[in-house]
Amino acid sequence: MIDDYTADATLRSIEDNLTHLRTDRVDIVWVHDIAQDFHGDDWLHVYETARTGAFRVPQRLRDEGVIKAWGLGVNRVGRSS
Repeated sequence: MIDDYTADATLRSIEDNLTHLRTDRVDIVWVHDIAQDFHGDDWLHVYETARTGAFRVPQRLRDEGVIKAWGLGVNRVGRSS
């Protein structure tokens, strides 16, 4: 599996899922596995790629009414003491 957080890959993934589900809209889209626990020391680069690519697609699709909401699916959101 290749993690691709670019806008093109994200749009392709959502379009493929809409086709597979035989629908033209969904309630929620999750951008997942972009945190340090998944990508190690490279996580900031991965997050920046997602921020400038993957995050823009569901935002636009939400504005267009294709999805109702979107969010991040991560295991950890901060450091624990």
